Amino acid sequence: MGFRARALAVIKVLIPALLIAAQGALLLLFTYRWVGTSALTIIPFWAYGIIALAASLLCLAILRNGFSIAAALIWLATLLTCPDEMAGLARIWHEAPAPGTPALAADNVQPLRVVTLNCRKHNLKCLDVIKEWQPDIILLQESPYRSYLSKLATDLYGKDGGMIAMPSWDCAIVARGKITVRQTPPYFTQAKVELANGRSVEVVSLHLHGAATSLSLHRRKTWQLHTTSRQVRLAEMANIHQSILKYAPYRTCIIGGDFNSPAGDRVYFSLRDNNFTDSFRTTGKGWGDTVMSRYPVHRIDQIWASSDTLRPIRSRTVTTEHSDHKMVVSDFVWK
Repeated sequence: MGFRARALAVIKVLIPALLIAAQGALLLLFTYRWVGTSALTIIPFWAYGIIALAASLLCLAILRNGFSIAAALIWLATLLTCPDEMAGLARIWHEAPAPGTPALAADNVQPLRVVTLNCRKHNLKCLDVIKEWQPDIILLQESPYRSYLSKLATDLYGKDGGMIAMPSWDCAIVARGKITVRQTPPYFTQAKVELANGRSVEVVSLHLHGAATSLSLHRRKTWQLHTTSRQVRLAEMANIHQSILKYAPYRTCIIGGDFNSPAGDRVYFSLRDNNFTDSFRTTGKGWGDTVMSRYPVHRIDQIWASSDTLRPIRSRTVTTEHSDHKMVVSDFVWK
């Protein structure tokens, strides 16, 4: 066998092998989300998958051997199962929340409806969108001013409503029930909400540090910006966790808002490890990404709840022209 024939034989094995190895590397990268790799994981998993699948199909068309078939099938399976978005798209027949009063769950149980929305520069029209969904607990970021939130609470709940807003008018909570303020630091608002049914729940509305968005990966500064911004958000989440332990170590908790982190990011590890459930990941229907609103590529707006006491049964995102974020609507039942 000549040199050219031997080289071609090696290429026919090497290129598909590299594509398969890249799949393993990508899974490791998105599973562990090492802090120093933030600049890579800001790019959606499905974007990598589409590029790799296209390369695998090109490889198959040229090489036409078993190794290239294996590479193409592996990447096709990866693209159809691994991206966060696929869970919601797979629930074709699953019930989604609808506007108005939440539909009764099994055994005629009335669900607890929670919504979160970044109102983009305190846009009042976002409140009209929220009203249509008749939520029990509302988590707001870039919230409209206090007087408008008081009116929203009165319009939705009458004398049974309450609200709190931080001095900077960023994170706010409006709820059907009595609200006791815990903390209002710059990036989250925490309160105890005593619901009309006699239950109480600790609620956190958060807006974490903004994410770096530069994709100039050839620049060292880009990597530093991504790493630093993620470290800030990790520190903020650690402080929120400590606040919950301080005020409500054994109470049911709902944490939601604008995490400024892609789904699956290391920022969410503390919630996952402390028995919180991501409502959309568990029961969401449709494309779950929330930014940018019209062409969303990341699910940075989320609602998490204590898995010991609350079970999500329905979740969806809602597009509004009044914000650059989609609203998240989730219905829960008590266990």
